[in-house]
Amino acid sequence: MRIESLKYMLMVQDMDRAVAFYRDVVGLKVNSQSPMWSELAHGDAVVAPSTAEATAISTRPD
Repeated sequence: MRIESLKYMLMVQDMDRAVAFYRDVVGLKVNSQSPMWSELAHGDAVVAPSTAEATAISTRPD
């Protein structure tokens, strides 16, 4: 098995502030942005800020 990319999921309270920090201070490129989930990248590494609401939705049993 070969690892082709890394994704770091981070819990955040303020998505706009988190995206601004990783974009403007760290220098990552915004791949996608929404109120509950965003992805920013540098090369193959991806930082994925997520809100508690998004995590609750994705882990809710059917």
